[in-house]
Amino acid sequence: DHGDGGRVIVGADDTTFSRGSISARGGGNGGDGGFVEVSGKEVLDFHSFVDTRAPMGKTGMLLLDPSTINIEDVAASSPSNATPYNTGSFGGTVVLDADLVDAGTTDITLLAHTLNVNADVKLTHPINMTLHADYGGSINVNKSITMDGGNLKFLSNYNTSSGDTPGSLHINAPVTATGAGSITTSEVGYINVNSAISSSSGRIYLEPVNASLDVTSAGSITSATGEIALQSWGISTSSNLNVHGKITTGGALTVTGGASGSNAVTIDGGITAKSVSISTVKSITLADVNATGGDVTLATNLSSGVPTAGGLIQLLGAVQT
Repeated sequence: DHGDGGRVIVGADDTTFSRGSISARGGGNGGDGGFVEVSGKEVLDFHSFVDTRAPMGKTGMLLLDPSTINIEDVAASSPSNATPYNTGSFGGTVVLDADLVDAGTTDITLLAHTLNVNADVKLTHPINMTLHADYGGSINVNKSITMDGGNLKFLSNYNTSSGDTPGSLHINAPVTATGAGSITTSEVGYINVNSAISSSSGRIYLEPVNASLDVTSAGSITSATGEIALQSWGISTSSNLNVHGKITTGGALTVTGGASGSNAVTIDGGITAKSVSISTVKSITLADVNATGGDVTLATNLSSGVPTAGGLIQLLGAVQT
């Protein structure tokens, strides 16, 4: 009755066919859920029900890691084959039913070189989901993602010694986290936001690594009460933070530009936040800043984190506190 769930690894050098059920549950009176990985180097054909729940602990994890994952409305395109974990796969590509994440029986990590969200994903359980693009890959959110209290992470890989390029993130449809759920990135390269990112009380954290963040005028970043943090990580001279859409939060807004080079911060879509703190090594360009309950702090030309003379700050609209 006590103890963590175990580890289940299913894989093959060529083709993996997964059917039936896989269980790695935590103990009924204590313990966390286990870990399940299903992979096929060439082909993964996955039609399994996975349960890593833990009544008295943390839910475990399901990892699927082919070369390409396409999340599709499988039930609509092939109703005779629809199951909660229905996929079809050819040549290293898995077509994953969007209903997969609605089973609510495990946290999910999808790892591939390329991930395409081509059907609306709506969770009705507070599970966590990680979309992980390998070196040089991409995550393409072409249909909406809605989290029900769980955390959503966009993840890639960055290796300073090998110089491998981290995967990119392209948000072309709304991404929403309800309750305390957060939306974050880790080791992702270029980030393009062409739609709405929003949370209730959870944190929104976007950090391009040695690359830029571009939020178009069609994009926006909103949180009812959570913190919004934008940070450029790395030494690339093209690591700029460009936000042409609206930023709105009942919490704090923190923006940190690159620590070296000529990295700039441009937020000309307007800001409404409880407090605003923006710093970067080069220049800051803002339009219409409204701090509803705190200070507006701007710092440029940072040296070891300390502002020195010479940075440019441009205000293209009103600043209110």
